[in-house]
Amino acid sequence: MDIAGPIGSSFTYLIGGRLLEHCDWQYLFFIPGTLCLLFSFLLRERLRDASEDIGLPPLKEGTQSDEVASEETSATEPVWDVLMQHIFRNTRLWMAGFANFFIYFMLSGIRYRGPVMMVQLQRCTVSEAGIIMSITEVGAILGAFFRRLVHG
Repeated sequence: MDIAGPIGSSFTYLIGGRLLEHCDWQYLFFIPGTLCLLFSFLLRERLRDASEDIGLPPLKEGTQSDEVASEETSATEPVWDVLMQHIFRNTRLWMAGFANFFIYFMLSGIRYRGPVMMVQLQRCTVSEAGIIMSITEVGAILGAFFRRLVHG
């Protein structure tokens, strides 16, 4: 379940709308950039490289992922045949790809043009448009949770 994008977008709309109303547009770049820089130092300090660093036992040699990798490399089928059979002639894959393209085409239009249309056509303030767009992103998060509950 990918909710990192909607969470980030929600905060971006909220904070960006307020900043744009009270500050110059340049602050929309300086303040988030500074926050990202600070969080990158925090992340660098908190991330661990090995399981032993956080008190877990070490991983054993020959885990399942090693076995799967060795089975994949021993395949005798040529790469071109695999591509033709599983990708180029797979109509379900192509249909999913086209559907994904059009869904993200619409989503990009809503995300990038939505606040502008709200300000210009609905006479909302920039901050109100940010709140409305933030609510749509919260709806995406709730939809992801609901989907997980229904489909497991």
